[in-house]
Amino acid sequence: SDLEPVTDHMRFGVKFAKGRVDQLIRTIGTYHTKFDIAPGQRDYAVDTEAALLYPVSILSSGIHMHLRGYAYRASVELPDGTEKLVTDVPRYDFNWQSNYQLAEPLHVPKGSKYKVRAVWDNSDQNPTVPNPEINVVYGEWTDNEMLNSWSHVVVTDEHLGFNIENGVVADIFDDGKPGIKTNMLQGLPITTSAPPVGGTTASD
Repeated sequence: SDLEPVTDHMRFGVKFAKGRVDQLIRTIGTYHTKFDIAPGQRDYAVDTEAALLYPVSILSSGIHMHLRGYAYRASVELPDGTEKLVTDVPRYDFNWQSNYQLAEPLHVPKGSKYKVRAVWDNSDQNPTVPNPEINVVYGEWTDNEMLNSWSHVVVTDEHLGFNIENGVVADIFDDGKPGIKTNMLQGLPITTSAPPVGGTTASD
């Protein structure tokens, strides 16, 4: 074998907050586990959504899929039906997964729906597919598929007033207000819609 052992020198840095902190970063997102991607199917799409229980400001967006993951779009549907785009990634790359930080926070009210549409390509036109001739189901390994999406958010009107010293809350400023009692910012279960019937395959 031409492989030789090497030593990897890694660094992991943590920067502790210092001074006043009014908002905590939390996570919302969706997931999906019921995959049934046919051999050669090019456009297996799944829509997921979750109802938001608090007004939040969305800071970022990301998704985890495997080798057949092709594209995703995250958006928010406001209570009045208006849709706001969070992130649109027309060409997802398993080898270059990223957390996309918004240029400006997106403020959305309580009762909004966080929506993610993800697409997989199991055809021989997708160079990352190890074997386009197999049926693909959910699994932890990269030759299976999964969907885990997220956005980092803060509760819009949170005003904690924490005074941070040496990485811990030393005291609370006089104008500080208690935060929400739970880290769960969205309703469960997450609803999903079925993929398109039939889809298209490399032979269509």
